[in-house]
Amino acid sequence: MTGFADAFSAYASRPCLREPDSTLTYAEALALGREIVGSLPRERALVMLRCSLTTPSVAVYMALLADGHVPLLLEASLADALLDGLAELYRPDVILDPASGEHSVSATAPVALHTDLGLLLTTSGSTGSPKLVRLNASGVVANAQAIAAYLGLSESERPLLHLPMSYSYGMSIINSHLMVGASICLTQKSVMEPGYWEELRSHEATSIAGVPFHYMAIRRLGEKGLDIPSLKTLTQAGGRLDPKIIAFFAEWAGRTGRRFFVMYGQTEAGPRIAYLPPDKAAETPDAIGVPIAGVTIDLVDDTGAPVAEGAQGAMVVRGPSVMLGY
Repeated sequence: MTGFADAFSAYASRPCLREPDSTLTYAEALALGREIVGSLPRERALVMLRCSLTTPSVAVYMALLADGHVPLLLEASLADALLDGLAELYRPDVILDPASGEHSVSATAPVALHTDLGLLLTTSGSTGSPKLVRLNASGVVANAQAIAAYLGLSESERPLLHLPMSYSYGMSIINSHLMVGASICLTQKSVMEPGYWEELRSHEATSIAGVPFHYMAIRRLGEKGLDIPSLKTLTQAGGRLDPKIIAFFAEWAGRTGRRFFVMYGQTEAGPRIAYLPPDKAAETPDAIGVPIAGVTIDLVDDTGAPVAEGAQGAMVVRGPSVMLGY
């Protein structure tokens, strides 16, 4: 596949978006997204998308990617004052909230879009700040393909997604699974709610993802809650997880025939940089792992020269998905 549009075409008849009471194929999701987006003021528009983990939101995101527009992803719950500040600064062509149906066209002159720009995201912890990460379109595709490759994703995958899609980790789950024609199960529940585990069972979900807080919570729930036949893969990113908890999940996964991936990334890198192979997690739980395909990592000193083996240094990441800038 060379891009999202190609993937959506290739998997048109495959189930794409699942909620407890509905399922849309790739073709149906793309059609719904285009219907909600409607006509845009120009051929390549900047669309401020107020996201929620709902079929309409992901469908609109798919349509914008497929048609070459530039989404600026923000949570639908973002305070109006913060939204207004970002809108005034970045002058999007359209502000769109698929869940509520709100759709407003900017009255100001549109900004010129860089030819390579594909996506705008807030950095971790900077929601409400005017600072956005500019990701290039081909880099977003490359990162999604690399993630799909090292996780061994296929059409049969059914991740249960509860992470916000405006968060780079949540977005990367969507992107990587769309790239292989998988079915994405959307939930409004958190891992602390019984309904989350009920939906995991009812969807026969194959994977879950979480940040350190989620895995600390799941650890307290114990192994019994994870005894779900369809569940094959667990992934963790979004910060450093206690090595003892990593070792617990790595041992559990190895003993029960599952896989536990610890991953490292930054929004500025599109977002995945490295992953720790499951068979290494138990013996090196404090490592970030190996670079994903197409990415190189160097440790350098203050002069930019490589440091000696075992020495500390600044990490320099190079790859196709590294941002265009802020």
